[in-house]
Amino acid sequence: MKRLVMINSDGKSAPVSGDPGGVTTELVDLRRRVFARTPARRILTDLLTLDAAESALAAGADGIYVDSFADYGVTAIRGITDRPVIGAGEAALAEAVGLGTFAVVTVWPASLGFIYDERLAAVPGAADACLDVHHYSPEDELDLVGTGTSVRARMVRHEVDLVADLIRTCREVREQTGAEGIVLGCTCMAPVADEIAAGCDFPVLDPARIGLAAARAAVLSSSPPADGDGAQAHVRDPLIASAVDAWLEHTPEETGDDCVVCAIPSPSN
Repeated sequence: MKRLVMINSDGKSAPVSGDPGGVTTELVDLRRRVFARTPARRILTDLLTLDAAESALAAGADGIYVDSFADYGVTAIRGITDRPVIGAGEAALAEAVGLGTFAVVTVWPASLGFIYDERLAAVPGAADACLDVHHYSPEDELDLVGTGTSVRARMVRHEVDLVADLIRTCREVREQTGAEGIVLGCTCMAPVADEIAAGCDFPVLDPARIGLAAARAAVLSSSPPADGDGAQAHVRDPLIASAVDAWLEHTPEETGDDCVVCAIPSPSN
């Protein structure tokens, strides 16, 4: 049985789908969750994700899945292992390129556009195929992160008015752009992804499901390390954990940005 470690960027309580045969998915949380509301804070999130992945690899993980559209730390993680490393954003965008054209609808405000610019530039063909990135929320949504009134908390509750408005938004963006499909721009949209897709007559791609499926497939198809020698599979760098240790030691426990996002129950199948 192979073990896929899902870096739990969104604070999910379970993966969004059950494991296929041959692989088990284990959620691993960051030692502290920091909301990457600026490029500078994104660096911290990248480091915390790298730290979590490094520990998982040292414990024998057969692959890493970063459950975030931002694909935090994936390039750095690939630099310390030859085991599969998959990000939700890159997996969803790669599938979207196959549609021909697409648009992204995200619940985040325009100030987080740097994340989408970066991901679109990183995935071959994505920048040319993407016709628009639509930011659903106003800037003051960032002040609600981690509260019960945030758009993410409302999605977890499946609020009918919000779901209807997200469906309307996806349909309007598609009509305005002529895109072949819509990519949901955050793995935190997973709780309502099926409802949005059911309300649209065109493809709606959920990065949480697509990324997880891609990671499981990559782990299942990967070759194991040579017998008795795992060195080529994971190169441990003690500076990673040391840097996080030092930051945590000198940073207050409550930063105001910790955000438990998607309390998604375990799948029934």
